[in-house]
Amino acid sequence: MRLFVLFFALALAPAVSAQLAPSDFVIGVQTADGEPIAGATVQFAGQGVSTDARGEAVLEDVQPGRYPVRVSFVGLPTREIAAVLEGGGPWGLIVEMADSATLLLEVVVEGRDLSTSRLAADGFFQREALGGGTILRPDDIERRNPITVSDILRGGVLGVRVQQGRFGEIATSNRRGTACRMDVYLDGTYSPVLTEALDAQSAQGIVAVEVYRGATQVPLQYRLSNGDPGSGSAAGCGVVLLWSEFSLDPSETL
Repeated sequence: MRLFVLFFALALAPAVSAQLAPSDFVIGVQTADGEPIAGATVQFAGQGVSTDARGEAVLEDVQPGRYPVRVSFVGLPTREIAAVLEGGGPWGLIVEMADSATLLLEVVVEGRDLSTSRLAADGFFQREALGGGTILRPDDIERRNPITVSDILRGGVLGVRVQQGRFGEIATSNRRGTACRMDVYLDGTYSPVLTEALDAQSAQGIVAVEVYRGATQVPLQYRLSNGDPGSGSAAGCGVVLLWSEFSLDPSETL
């Protein structure tokens, strides 16, 4: 069985101050299946903090900047990350642990207004009202009875094909008669792993999917330049936005 590790930055809190004052930095630690890991050790700027029952370690009064983060848990490889905290906080970082080591040199963590939820703050409901892409809600996903993300997309989204790539199944759109690989985001953050292998993510816990084919459909915040970090939207191939249950406020439903 192939094991993948996903690292992705998630901004977690409301109201970004105009001044770059110290703020909280929340580090969440979870399994590759999205289950929180309690009791993991997070070392940050000389501090050692254990994650709580929700798998979170809260570091207070943190200034913007670049910091080494080391996450360890009994029986799993230690993760070492350079977190770059940009803009005003609070900030959040989720680290997914797995049985195989994956090197990640640096991640950028940006503060974002999430007074309701990550899903709402990103503009999901506004995009749904405006149209322009394909949006799958929980009922749409459930009808497909999917096991993996590729099952959600396969045969169910107009103009999108799932085919074998170098490392696994990938989502492609048609561009000038050729298959063009689409970029994949999880909870608003680009995932190079899912872009190259959709089946690295289980369909369990995915509550919504947005699909935008071609550069003209892609929301502004997901239009990458010069192919960095991915090349799909920059080449006009489009994006797939996956939203997990962690992107919702506990009181929010779709």
